[in-house]
Amino acid sequence: MLKSHRFPPQATGHDCASIGWFPQVRIELSYCHGGKILADLSTFEWHGSTIIQTALKQARAGCENYSINSASSLQLVAFKTEREVVRAQTGEPLHWHRTESNKGSPPPVLISRYPIWSSHQGDISPLEEWERHHLLFDVNLHYQGSLPAGTDGGNLLSIQLREISSSAMLSGLAIADGRIQNIHFAVEPSAESQERGSIRVTGGITVLVDPERCISTSERLLQLASEHLHVEVTPRTFGDALNDCSLRKSSTAWNR
Repeated sequence: MLKSHRFPPQATGHDCASIGWFPQVRIELSYCHGGKILADLSTFEWHGSTIIQTALKQARAGCENYSINSASSLQLVAFKTEREVVRAQTGEPLHWHRTESNKGSPPPVLISRYPIWSSHQGDISPLEEWERHHLLFDVNLHYQGSLPAGTDGGNLLSIQLREISSSAMLSGLAIADGRIQNIHFAVEPSAESQERGSIRVTGGITVLVDPERCISTSERLLQLASEHLHVEVTPRTFGDALNDCSLRKSSTAWNR
């Protein structure tokens, strides 16, 4: 377990003593052609990286079954995703349960997501050889309801980077660190009415660029970010400040 916190029951959907954050590694095997995903073969999940060898063994077997090699137009690619997921401690004796399907549970946190192997290249370049770029996002939301000026948006909202698609990674974009950095909230009630206003959320993430692709120019990188990177903003259910408010996301902008 990485860390543990005590929360009221409505935060997890359980009458529980605490929730804990646990590491999770997922390996996805997908068939690709022409830079597009054709079909998914298998998905492996475990709390550590030992699952990688099991996944790659099946990938190589799949290549043998369909005569896929480095010269084939069809390729098989393995993608690795690292996340932190929440478990709720409940029952007697206390036991850690999955909570993702329960309304109000904190969503998983994306740590990294990138390709690790393909039938064309074998082991893909280690992360140390990929280009790293820090990207900044600016999210604007509109709310309808009553929020006092000076309200701390961090107590109201949960901000997560959604997992990028496998297709995005085939384009040469991956995630080095999806945890939001330098996050800032600004709640701005409307000058015309106290019953509506806006919330501006800014922060940054670290992305990876495939060293074999020429996409590190600002214009191309920001284009890929706009197409494939999405910041999710959800109300924190264990606060009641937004109970009487409706929230609408208006736009997300990416910059460097």
